[in-house]
Formats: sequence, structure tokens, C-alpha cells
Amino acid sequence: MELALSNRNEDLLRSHADIAVRMVRPTQGTLAAKRIGWIDVGLYCHRRYLKAHAIPQRLEDLRQHVLIGYDRDQAHAQLLERMGVPFTRDMFPFRPDSELPQFAALSARYGIGANQLGIARRDKNLVSVLHSEVIFPMEV
Repeated sequence: MELALSNRNEDLLRSHADIAVRMVRPTQGTLAAKRIGWIDVGLYCHRRYLKAHAIPQRLEDLRQHVLIGYDRDQAHAQLLERMGVPFTRDMFPFRPDSELPQFAALSARYGIGANQLGIARRDKNLVSVLHSEVIFPMEV
């Protein structure tokens, strides 16, 4: 078995993968898909990052911060657009399309980025940012 960890939506019809667990509903009509739940994602940063930077009070304040985001993954772009969050790919200086390096950047105090609430709650050094304004409910 080969396990490829990526947030990229592989083309199952072209045999790029046999099974995929996705955080967005598939758009390929011939795929068999089953929703297995929801995962909420919010914005976080390391508590030491906040020692050097003021905590954002509004979405617009995020423009004054280093943001960790996506690169080529259009699912995240579409999610931000649907939520009315005014950010584009170019606003993220660090933009891997995988949650693992994004989490590593958060842990290294690099900036503010998205993380699954369940994972972030386990790390006492991560602080929720704009929790009442930004929650991304992602279908699995």
C-alpha cells in the first residue's frame, strides 16, 4: 500500500489514487462518495508569536500579520470565497498544500494559519485567533 499525504485532490478517474479522503465534496460525477463527518478548522498562532505581534481583533487586522495558507489547492480558495473571507493566495508568504508543514510553521511561531480545532486543542502553545468570526466547517 502506498500512502500519499497531500491536500491536493487527486484525479481518481485517471487512477492517480484508488481511495481518497477529501475535505471537500468531489465534483467528478461518476465517483462514489460518502460523507463520514465534518471537521471544524479555525485560525491559530503560537502564543510566542503573540508576544511580538498584537492579536487581531478583526479580519482586516490579519493583513498586518504573516499568514500561513494554501498554494495550488483551489478547494481552500473556494471555501474562503464562500465564507466571504477577503484573502487570496498571494497574501500567504508561506503556502504549502499540506497540513503537516502548515502545522510545523504554526509550531515554529512563523505566523497565523488554519488548523483543525481538535488538533489545535491538544497543543497548549496554540492560541485561537478570531474564533467567533472564522470557523471553516469542512466536510469529510
